[in-house]
Amino acid sequence: MVVDEHADAVRGHKTNTEMKDASTETKDASTEMKDASTETKDASTETKDASTETKDAITEMKDASTEVEDARTEMKDASTEVEDASTEMKDVSTEVEDASTEMKDASTEVEDARIEMKDASTEVEDASTEMKDASTEVEDASPEMKDASTEVEDASTEMKDASTETKDSRTEMKDASTETKDASPEMKDASTEMEDASIEEEEDASTEEEEDASTEVEDANTEVEDANTEVEDANTEVEDASIEVESFSAGSRSYRQAAVGLGLQCGLLLTALTVLWIQFNHLTAEKDQLQTSYTNLTAERDQLQTSNTNLTAERDQLQTSYTSLTAERDQLQTSYTNLTAERDQLQTSNANLTAERDQLQTSNTNLTAERDQLQTSYTNLTAERDQLQTSNANLTAERDQLQTSNINLAMERDQLQTKNGHQEGWIYFSSSIYYISTEKKIYSESRQYCRERGSDLLIINSREEQDFINMWRNGQQAWIGLKRDTEGVWKWVDGSELTTGFWKDGEPNNPKGHCVTTGLGSDAAKNWVNNPCYHQFVWICEKRMFISEV
Repeated sequence: MVVDEHADAVRGHKTNTEMKDASTETKDASTEMKDASTETKDASTETKDASTETKDAITEMKDASTEVEDARTEMKDASTEVEDASTEMKDVSTEVEDASTEMKDASTEVEDARIEMKDASTEVEDASTEMKDASTEVEDASPEMKDASTEVEDASTEMKDASTETKDSRTEMKDASTETKDASPEMKDASTEMEDASIEEEEDASTEEEEDASTEVEDANTEVEDANTEVEDANTEVEDASIEVESFSAGSRSYRQAAVGLGLQCGLLLTALTVLWIQFNHLTAEKDQLQTSYTNLTAERDQLQTSNTNLTAERDQLQTSYTSLTAERDQLQTSYTNLTAERDQLQTSNANLTAERDQLQTSNTNLTAERDQLQTSYTNLTAERDQLQTSNANLTAERDQLQTSNINLAMERDQLQTKNGHQEGWIYFSSSIYYISTEKKIYSESRQYCRERGSDLLIINSREEQDFINMWRNGQQAWIGLKRDTEGVWKWVDGSELTTGFWKDGEPNNPKGHCVTTGLGSDAAKNWVNNPCYHQFVWICEKRMFISEV
C-alpha cells in the first residue's frame, strides 16, 4: 500500500509538472498567436497594398493594350496603304515594261525599214549592174556589125531590092525618128522626174544609197540622149543616101560605085538602126524598171516616213507617259519611304509598349505570386492559429480532465484503501483491480472464485491492459473471461462479443477448446489460445471500480 501511495504521489507530481508545462506552452502559444495575428494584420495590409498596385497595373495594362490595339490598327492601315502603293508600283512597272516593249518593237520596225532600204539600195545597185551588162552587150555587138558589113557587100547585087528596102527603111526611120522625137519628151520628163526624185532622195538623210541610184539614172538619161543623137545622125545619113541614090538614078555612069556606096551606107544604117533600136528598147525597159523601182521606193519611203512619224509621236507619248510614271513612281517611293519610317516608328513604339506590357505582366505575376504567397502564409498562420487555439483548448480540457482525474484518483485511492485494506494479492490498473491466483482450477471453478469476491474473470479491452496482465502472470497461462458457447462466436463474461483479440498464430484451432487462456509465448500481442474448459490453469479476476467523475 505504501508503494501504491508513493506511486500515486509520483504520478500526481508528474501530473502537476505536466500541467505547469502545458500552461507554459499555452502561454507561449498565446504569445505566438498574438505575433501571428500581428503578422497576419501586416500581411493583410501588404496584401491590400499589393492588390491596389495590382489593380493599378491592370489599369495600366488595359491602357497599354488599348494603345497597342490602336497602334496595330494604324499598322494595318499603313500596311494596306503600302500594299496599295506596291500594287500601283507594280502596275506602273508593268506599263513601263509594256512601253519598253513597244519601244523595242518600234526600234525593230525601224531596223526592218532600214533593212528594206538597204534591200532597195541593193536592187538599185543590181539595176546599175544590169545597165553595165547592157553596155557590155552593145560593145559585144560590134563584131556582129562587121559581119553585117560583109553581108552588105554581099547584098550589093541586090541593090534594087535594097533600094526598095531603103525606101521602106526610110519610112521606118522616119517613124522611128518620130517615135524617138515623141519619146524624147517622155525621156526628158522621166529625166526630170528622176532628177526630182533624186532631189527628194537627197533630202532624205537615211538614203545615201539612193544618190548613187540617181547618178546611175542620170547616166542612163545621158545614154538615151546620145542614142537620140545617133538616131538623128542616122536620119541625116539616110537623107544623104537618098540624095545619092537619086543622083545615082540620074547618072548611070557611076551607078556601080553609087550602088556599092549606097549599099554600104544602107548596111551601116541598118546596123546602126538595129543597134540603136535594141539600145532604145533596153533603155526604155530599164527606164520603166527604174520608174517602177523609184515608185516603189517612193511609196516605201513615204510609208517609212509615216511609220517614222507615228513612231516618233508614239515615242514622244511614251516618253511623256514614262516621265509621268517616273514622277508618280518617285512620289510613291517618297510615300513608301514615309510609310516605312512611320511603320518603323510604330514598330518601335509597339516594341516599347510590348516590353512595358511584359514588364507590367512580370510585375503583375510577381505581385500575384507574392499575394498568393501572402495569402498562403495568411492561411497557414490562420490554420496554425486555429490549431494553436484548438491545441490550447485541448490542453485546457486535458488539464481540467487531468485535474479531475487526479481528484478522482485520489478519491479512488482513498476508497480502495478503505475497501481493500485487508485484501492481499490485488493490484490496481486503470480504474480496475486485478487478482492473479497462485493455484490452478478448471474454468468454472476459477470464475466461481472471482464471483464470490465481487469480481469476474478478466475482460481485456485494450493492448495496454494486455501488456499489463502479461507483466504479472509469471510466465503461466491464465484463464480470462472469454468463452465460446456457439461455434465461431466468442463472448466475454459480461455478454459482449469479442472485437479485438490477441490470438497466437494459428489460434483458435482446438475444436474442444471453448475457453481461452492468455500467456502462451513471450509476445504479449499474440499469446491467446483456446483450451478445453476442464483443463486447470491459474486465473485472473478483475473488479471494476465505478467512481463517479466530476
